[in-house]
Order: sequence, then C-alpha cells, then structure tokens
Amino acid sequence: MRETEITVQVFDKLLDIEKALVKNGYHKKEEYCLRDHYFTKFENAKIVDYKTLLASSILIRTIEQDEKCTHCMIYKNKKLDQNGNVSSEEKIRVKIDNEQNCIKILKSAGLNNWCNLKNDSIVYADESGFEIALQVVDGLGIFIEMEEDSSIANLSEKQKFEYLKNKIAAFGFKLGDDYSCKKPYMILHSNRG
Repeated sequence: MRETEITVQVFDKLLDIEKALVKNGYHKKEEYCLRDHYFTKFENAKIVDYKTLLASSILIRTIEQDEKCTHCMIYKNKKLDQNGNVSSEEKIRVKIDNEQNCIKILKSAGLNNWCNLKNDSIVYADESGFEIALQVVDGLGIFIEMEEDSSIANLSEKQKFEYLKNKIAAFGFKLGDDYSCKKPYMILHSNRG
C-alpha cells in the first residue's frame, strides 16, 4: 500500500521538541535504533540522481529495540512529484536472519554499498493514535517524520502532503525548507559520503 509521508529536518534541541510534543498531548510510544545499509549496481552513486539511485537500491535494515534485533531486506518504491518531493511510498520488506551474511551476498554480487545510516528513533502518539517520529541521524541531525493515517486516507496525495506539512508547522519548530528529506542521499553528499 502506498502512503504519503513527510520528513523534515528540525533545528530545535531534542529535549525542546519532546517537551512541545508532550505539551500538545503526545506521549512517548516507543524507541528503537535503525541501521540501514544501502546497495546499488552503480559504481559511483554520487553522480546518479536520487530517483534512479533509490529505484536501483536494496537496503539491509537492522532494528534494535528492547535489547532485541530484527533484520530485513527492503526495496522502497517511491513516487516523486515534479518538484522531487516524495508524494507516496511503498516498501517491500522480507525478514532475514543474518544481516552480515546478506551484506556479504550483495557485495559478492557486485553491488556497491553507497550509504550506511544509523538512526535513533523516538515515536510519539496522540490520543487518536496519530504518530510523529523523531529521528536522530548520525552525522546529519534531527528529523521529524510523519505518515498519513486513516483520517486523511480519502485526500489526494497533494492534499495529504499539505495536511502533514501544516500539522508539523503548527508546532512552531525551526524547520528546514525540504519536507521530503532524503537522508541517505544527504549522507552520500556530505563529508561522510
């Protein structure tokens, strides 16, 4: 199922963001750490545009939560609008039992590991169940991610995007201009990439 989401960088301190969420009726739902390893057939990922790069990428994800690790292989099928914003996304996910063996297989098949991303996430929810994920990404900073819920399912992709954008803007946080941040691509083009 395709879903609309926004991901925007926030420049407030994590503690201030969390206080604002609690003040507005949100409670901490869960915390976890993601480690993503992105692989592609392209030798020099830096010269490939984001849409083409992601369409050719497979990622190995490890989720650490409550002292347990789960692993999966993911393909993200993102639909971008004319401005390069992610208007919807579908994830195809398969559980795997060994992260390192999968990474070895992809490398042995000649795929290039173009990004390694570590993300500590804290998910907040309001009374209706609407969730806001705070993502502290190593080397990049703090991001807020919001995905559509059933209350806006009947809106168009553009209306969903604007609804989510307005919902996060209402908190008054110091936000970046891009509501469709591509964190792996940002890492690739940073000094870390």
